[in-house]
Amino acid sequence: MSIGSDGPNVNKKIWNRVVQHLKSNGLQGLVEFTPCALHVVHNAFRKGIYVFGEDVEGLAVALFQWFKSYPCQKEKKLRKH
Repeated sequence: MSIGSDGPNVNKKIWNRVVQHLKSNGLQGLVEFTPCALHVVHNAFRKGIYVFGEDVEGLAVALFQWFKSYPCQKEKKLRKH
């Protein structure tokens, strides 16, 4: 069973209610809840865009280039050794 909703705090509340209902009916409950990391990444990215303002395009290009080239650079270093 999967539970999804509109934000991590809402998810916790819904999860707690479902677990309480299941336990009150003599069942085990659900597997422990782990919040979605995507919310954290999204909020951090949104704050980063706010800080960079109009320079966000340059940031996006720089991040793309870094992620594109970093694994290649690491692989080249491993080949030399």
